[in-house]
Amino acid sequence: MGRRLFKRETLIRNLRSILERIPKLDLPADIVAVYAFGGMLREKSRLHDFDLVFLYSMSKEQARRWTRFYRNFSTYDPESNRYPINDIWSLLEPYWRRSIPLRDAVKDDRLARALSERGIPPEWAGCFSWTKILGGYGGSGIFFPDLREVIRRMLLSRRIRGLQIFVEDYERFMKGETILAPKNYVLAWSPEKPDIEKNLKMSPKERAEFITKELELFIDKISKFKEEWIEAKRMVSELSLKAHIKLDLEALEMRHPEINILGDESYEKLLKKAELAREEMRRYMKETTILRTLAWALERWIEFRGSPYFSDHPAEDYISLWVIDGVRKRDAKEDEIREVLRVLKLPESHVITIRGYGWTRYELPRNENDRERLLREAELEGKRRSLIKGVMRAVRRLDRNARVYIEMDSQGKPSQLSIMIYRPIKEGRDEKEIKKLKEKGFKVKRWIDHISAYKEIALKGDESLEELQQIAVRSLSI
Repeated sequence: MGRRLFKRETLIRNLRSILERIPKLDLPADIVAVYAFGGMLREKSRLHDFDLVFLYSMSKEQARRWTRFYRNFSTYDPESNRYPINDIWSLLEPYWRRSIPLRDAVKDDRLARALSERGIPPEWAGCFSWTKILGGYGGSGIFFPDLREVIRRMLLSRRIRGLQIFVEDYERFMKGETILAPKNYVLAWSPEKPDIEKNLKMSPKERAEFITKELELFIDKISKFKEEWIEAKRMVSELSLKAHIKLDLEALEMRHPEINILGDESYEKLLKKAELAREEMRRYMKETTILRTLAWALERWIEFRGSPYFSDHPAEDYISLWVIDGVRKRDAKEDEIREVLRVLKLPESHVITIRGYGWTRYELPRNENDRERLLREAELEGKRRSLIKGVMRAVRRLDRNARVYIEMDSQGKPSQLSIMIYRPIKEGRDEKEIKKLKEKGFKVKRWIDHISAYKEIALKGDESLEELQQIAVRSLSI
């Protein structure tokens, strides 16, 4: 399923609703301007999102208040040689143990007062997750609050969709000192110019100038992405020769058209070129990632090609498997990876994908019978995944600590529904919860800091998804 498309008017209305909320928010800085960029300025009637940069400035008093929050809500404060999060952990831990999100925990009056007394505005603290404050950035264990993250999360409510918000310091942005620099942005709002529609409206001449500037920027970015792509392709070419693997790298190069500005294009032609250029940027980035993974796979084959562990299949099969499995799916989707492999004349179709609920496995069949077995397994897991996803939708409303699993028979019919629950221990309530779970037929175990419960429910095999949901809900309605 593709990403949702929003009407242009809906996105502008959503931006206006955010701006109307700002006076009611206790933001750590003042929003002094909002700039727009991307598809909204190319006059698309429907867009995946509205790209915006919110620019802020801080008074001396706001800076002092933020500094106090920063020093009292970080892993370590070098000025005082303190560990602030540790100092307040006794206040936070009861909510963490009960798996209450921090954004909800800070709404508790007792915790909110205790944090405020320490110079920690509860709303600011609630902008971060337990994972972030305990695990730090990149799992480093070091956490410090980011001003931009606080502003962004306070601006965006859960009801507002389709706005891609970046936050930058006004002066640094205007000087081009931030990652997002004012190259091709248009003012969408400021206190002096609050009319969003009027600000975004351009004359035919302004539109032509804007799209030309936009296309120039895209072409410049493409040249940079292409340099990385060429280097990755060179690595693959050299390694494929060493591995004695024939690849059609020329066919891959033919997928990329030359994009330039002739000077006499109509506005509509420039728009089409701009969209093509955007697609080219994405394609170069994805292909570069795939080529780098292919280079790694070739190196791996060169190292292990004499091993008996890799003697059941041709080299091209293993390389296809390693690339499909090795590329992160947030960098390129499986279909996109397979398409590149097909262009290179690698046998990606020999790799079978078995996708379950929360996991994916890739296999090379040993023979035709094994291929048929794996395809049946893939079909079975697909059915199981669909049913589990549906049941989990109903289960999460009652208990987000619950998980389900569905046993299937050889015909792909559900034979057993299993429900597993792992709950942090709630002081004074654990014995009551254990009793209630047992009354519902769960087998319960008590551990040091949590309880686990397990229940198996035999099925007839002809239950619909709705019936499975009802069975699971009845088992959890305690």
